[in-house]
Amino acid sequence: MSPDLQGSPMHSMRDRLRERPYAYLFGGVLLALAVPFMLRRQDWHTVYLPAARALWWGQDFYADLGALGYSYPPAMAFLALPVAFAPEFLSGAAWFLVNAVAFAVLCSAAWEITGGGRLTLSPPIGFAMRREHLVLLLGALCTFRFVTDSLDHQQTDLLVITLVVAGCRMVVRGRDLRAGALLGLAAGIKATPVIWVLYLLWRRKWAATGMLVAGAFVVNLLPNLIATPPGGGLWLSRWIGAIVTPLTGKDGDLGQWPTAPVYNQSLSGTLYRLITYRPVQENQRLVEARRAEPLLTHAERRGVLFGAQAAVFVGTLLGLAWGVRSDGSRGTTGAAAGDRRVDAALGFGVLLTGMVLLSPASSKPHFVACLVPALALARLAVVERCRSSGWFLSVAILLMFMSHRTILGNTVGYLGLWLGGVTWGTLALWMGCLAAIVCRGRFGAPGRTSDRRVPGPVSA
Repeated sequence: MSPDLQGSPMHSMRDRLRERPYAYLFGGVLLALAVPFMLRRQDWHTVYLPAARALWWGQDFYADLGALGYSYPPAMAFLALPVAFAPEFLSGAAWFLVNAVAFAVLCSAAWEITGGGRLTLSPPIGFAMRREHLVLLLGALCTFRFVTDSLDHQQTDLLVITLVVAGCRMVVRGRDLRAGALLGLAAGIKATPVIWVLYLLWRRKWAATGMLVAGAFVVNLLPNLIATPPGGGLWLSRWIGAIVTPLTGKDGDLGQWPTAPVYNQSLSGTLYRLITYRPVQENQRLVEARRAEPLLTHAERRGVLFGAQAAVFVGTLLGLAWGVRSDGSRGTTGAAAGDRRVDAALGFGVLLTGMVLLSPASSKPHFVACLVPALALARLAVVERCRSSGWFLSVAILLMFMSHRTILGNTVGYLGLWLGGVTWGTLALWMGCLAAIVCRGRFGAPGRTSDRRVPGPVSA
């Protein structure tokens, strides 16, 4: 390069792009997604903001689930209050900004806790750096569509999963109270992250456990500072009575939720859909219709659903008991630190996938949680040449791709979604993390080498 060009603005911009390529790439993607986000009126405008306004007026936002569709703990109705009465454009812009920040934090935290190093395109790009880029590509290939789904539907899932993964990063860094606070806020907004109590108890992190429980409880008491339910009492109790109790009662079904059955990709949601519904052709598109005669009786169906849930729950506990022996890289450096981060990430992956599988309702945006297990398995497959991890990850990507309506079209993609492609893909990630925990615990990490880490600070 000519010496007179080396200090030019063009050269300087090129260097910045090479040093932090994904920061600029993801920033450009977010800017592109901002336009359709601002033009849509989805769940943020039709569910959360109306619930916040109902809270302000003292109205029961759980009274008519069919009209409002707010089936979450009351915390988010309170947290949405600052923009509940703002102009629609302003409230939408504020929510997009929250999601954009969450996306940046999620990428950074997930990459750090799975052992990722600095990613650049500055020459020379050696073999180790190319492997790092491939790990990121495989993780994104498995889960990026769920990020766009969350933005398309303006849901809270990107925020909730970011809080959980950021909590995992605090665990890795040894900052237990911050970890508990982040996990507690996530559990308060959407109850499923309460499963992280198991991990914190297993690691004997008593302060973090107390912070999680207290945080989830307190954030759901805040709505009572604004108004009480029409019948009195706590909004949290109202949520339990309106949503949780009917689901767990003797006449309820796990997987039965106030949403279109095809969009419930939790384990119980998919099994319930396959047993009680069937796909039919209507106006040249596939829709679901309830079977005249379900494949199983109510008692048999409950047995299958609870049995499947119990199997995943027990498997998750056994995975933690078997192999999660590390909090991450604190106190170690180099390759050993990276190996310990991967060990911790596998435990996080089991819990993240277990969280969305065990939930009574998990729509596609929930599966942003798969980013950490996907990156962890990709690292084992690419860097440590672990074939089983590669197979599990490949199966997950294939199964999730089967339900991609944008690429495969509405008919094929809808059928893949109806059959539970996202569910079974997530189950493959869950099994892959469990298998890796067992293999690494019994045989040691396959193919560990001293040069497996790219030195330098973590950077997205």
